[in-house]
This record gives sequence, C-alpha cells and structure tokens, in this order.
Amino acid sequence: MSEEKTARIPVSDTEPCEGMQASPSTPTSQPRKAQDDQRISVRVLAAEKAQLVALAKLRDTSVSELLRDALGLVQRPKRTLRPPPKVDRKLLIAVNAVGTNCNQIARAINSARRHGDMRQLDAIDILTTLVSLDRQLASIRLSHSKMEEDNAD
Repeated sequence: MSEEKTARIPVSDTEPCEGMQASPSTPTSQPRKAQDDQRISVRVLAAEKAQLVALAKLRDTSVSELLRDALGLVQRPKRTLRPPPKVDRKLLIAVNAVGTNCNQIARAINSARRHGDMRQLDAIDILTTLVSLDRQLASIRLSHSKMEEDNAD
C-alpha cells in the first residue's frame, strides 16, 4: 500500500491568470499579444531609477518608452518639409523697412533706459512714429490684398 501522493492542481488554476478570480473588480487578465510579452530586467541604482522615472514623467511617457527611445527603437514618423510660400518681393521689402524702423525705436528706448535717461525720449514723438508705422503697414496690407485680387482674376 505504498502509493505516492502528489498534489492536485485545482481546476480553477488553469485559467489565463494564475489563481482564482478574487472578485469581479479584479478579473483575470486577457492574454497578451505575442509581441508584447517579452521583458528585460536591468539593475540600476536607486538614484538612477529615480532619474529615469523623473525624466519619463517630464517627457510625459513611460520608463519603457523612454528607454526604447534612447536605444533608437522608436520609429518616428518622418516630417515632410513644405517649401516656404512664395511672397511678393516688393511686399517683403516694405514689411522689412517697417520692421527696421521698429527695431530702431526699440534700440533707442533700451539705450535710454540702460543709461537711466528716459527723460531725453519724448513719448509723443515715439507714439507719432508708431502710429506712422501702423499706417504704413495698413497701406502695405491694402495694396497687397488688391494685388492678390487682381492676380486671382
């Protein structure tokens, strides 16, 4: 009567997840796809792990995705570069002249502020020049829109 006794495997332990289902709130998991089931374990110092987690959080990604990216395993979609739009040369020159005038005004104001002599600048002159530049831009926009309408016909 020497029978060797072995442990029985309960029927409930043959499901995809080991052990019995604890409750409806923790159901057994679905089997993963074959491509997602590989794992690699890497030992790092606690400080290194903290750096990886912080960097992943900063980039709004997972540590796994961060490491894949660092290894060059992430395929990024290629960006297609569009050629710059064609712009009327006269328009470009006119807008550039207005921009140059704005830069000269800003340079004068910054220089006076740096030397602590804002009194030498006349606010009325500055406002007059800025209004003049605004009118120049409005005139440029108007003439350019008329040219576009004429070219569309």
